[in-house]
Amino acid sequence: MFVSFQDKDKKTVHTHTSLIEDEKAERIKALYDYKSTVARTGAFLTFYASMEIVNRVKVISNLMFPIRAGIVAASALLGYTVAPKVWWSTTGDREVRKLLNGAPIYEDFFEVPELDKMYFWLDDDNNYEPSLWHHSV
Repeated sequence: MFVSFQDKDKKTVHTHTSLIEDEKAERIKALYDYKSTVARTGAFLTFYASMEIVNRVKVISNLMFPIRAGIVAASALLGYTVAPKVWWSTTGDREVRKLLNGAPIYEDFFEVPELDKMYFWLDDDNNYEPSLWHHSV
């Protein structure tokens, strides 16, 4: 899995999880999966809160149905987009940076090697030792 982040100079750098230990790579994947869980949870909570507000506040409950539905949909969309950004900026990004400490980083995305996609062939001329044959990005 490719991971892109900004370094201390605010320059975007790239790396791949195949360049670090397997348990760290699994933890990074779990963080990205948890980010989608945070998004869905944020959407559900804002949906529920806006439904309560739309149905209980007298001024808003007297509005036409499409307007109330728009308020609920807009708040759920806002919760779906804002909640993961807040979580990522406070917790997730820091954790990923800590897990990627010591990993080789590259400024160009296309220079990042994927060790799980490197193929070797046995070289007849070199005493049947493995040689790098293909590396795909």
